[in-house]
Amino acid sequence: MAVNRLTSVVLPGVVVGALAVIVACSNKTFFEPPTRPLATVMLTGSAVVSPVATTGGGTATFDRSLDDFKYVNYIIDLSNMKAIHAVHLHLGVAGANQASTDPPLVTVFDSIPGVALPDISGRFMQSNFTVTELRPKGISLDSLDALIAKGLVYMDVHTRAYPNGELRGQLVKR
Repeated sequence: MAVNRLTSVVLPGVVVGALAVIVACSNKTFFEPPTRPLATVMLTGSAVVSPVATTGGGTATFDRSLDDFKYVNYIIDLSNMKAIHAVHLHLGVAGANQASTDPPLVTVFDSIPGVALPDISGRFMQSNFTVTELRPKGISLDSLDALIAKGLVYMDVHTRAYPNGELRGQLVKR
């Protein structure tokens, strides 16, 4: 089953994705193919290289598809965050940044130029990515799974106040 990427960033009363949609109140459940747990991450300012004094924080969970591991679903919850402009997964151990010349493994969120994001406390986004979005080209989702198991993948959240990252955390297998 092919899964097309559907991204939603939750803003007060607005979902920004492929289309901007105003949501009054919705409790609809959408079909999601079966998945199994992959990883979780706790995001803090103290994990950033060099540590950041922030009141912000967050968590993210990742689940892999059961259909030959063709995609990864993720959910990101944040608190006390302002002006987020990017969220990435990178290759690297705790306490060390990925080389600045290397692209992120995957960009899970990139802001839209000219769109000001409000303060976030709660569900920030829910989406997925496939092997075609991983960098460098040729890395498989099974390889990503192995890298996570070895503690070699981290997530960071970039904001206007901290363009090099306000929050960071290593993905942990679950």
